[in-house]
Amino acid sequence: LAFDSAGAAHVSFTTNLGLYYGTNAAGGWAFEQIPSPRPVTATGIAVDGQGRVDIVYYEGENFDVRQTTNATGAWVTTLIAGDGIVGEDLVMSKDSQGSLHIAYLDGTRSTLVYGVRQAGVWTLEDAQTGTRGRPVPALFMDGTTPLISFGNYAEGLKFATRATGSWVVEPVDDGFDIGGWSSVAKDEAGDIHISYHKHIVDAGELKYATNESGTWVSETVDSMNNTGWDTALQARGGVVHIAYVSSYPSGDLRYAARDANGWTTQSISETSSYSKTSMVFDPAGQLAVSFKRSTNALGLARCVP
Repeated sequence: LAFDSAGAAHVSFTTNLGLYYGTNAAGGWAFEQIPSPRPVTATGIAVDGQGRVDIVYYEGENFDVRQTTNATGAWVTTLIAGDGIVGEDLVMSKDSQGSLHIAYLDGTRSTLVYGVRQAGVWTLEDAQTGTRGRPVPALFMDGTTPLISFGNYAEGLKFATRATGSWVVEPVDDGFDIGGWSSVAKDEAGDIHISYHKHIVDAGELKYATNESGTWVSETVDSMNNTGWDTALQARGGVVHIAYVSSYPSGDLRYAARDANGWTTQSISETSSYSKTSMVFDPAGQLAVSFKRSTNALGLARCVP
């Protein structure tokens, strides 16, 4: 999910027919299929100030990562990485200069890969090898500096940054099968916030970690109904916002917020089973969450002040 400067929403998503793009820029929602091999299993979207759209995606027929853009008026696609099974766990973000950045786990989830497009050319590098990664990593651009959170199956939640010119990876929350489905953000005070899942069979938890005290401190936010999947986090104005999925019994779409008084949680919707959450602020500062519903539907929820 992304918004343009006029407040219109833009989404990229997949069906069993391939890759799709949708927008409500004309008032009602309009959708189009983007020519691509299928299946497509992961996408990320960004919109510039002129309303031009960039989408990156994992294409499962040839097992590669591609980028497509409508900057010229028609969709033009570029191969980013095609050296084997790469990119199924794919995320994208745009930096303050308008450059696109991606992060993904390779086919064996043993390497965390980072990429940037500058002057129309993609450059890829390994941020960490030997990760035994858990899906899905998260990417936040602090100006032009990438911040990545990801789970290591045996070692727990990790945080990686290239602020000094080389990659530095540090542990956040140690433990077995911790850190999957994470989301990361940096607030105005310079503090980093991460939401993530702690896997416990039939009893998973929504976890949260921050370095605002100078060291990483983690806590459990919600432990009801095997919760904490598909997290999406935003931090602004002293408040941390998390959208996430509770997978039992019905996969409710939920929301947690932390302000000076502590955490509160509530349900966004309980009518179906949900997944694939994405949460952003629109230009007016209003929260919006896009999601997949099990009834083969794509949804958008807006937070009414």
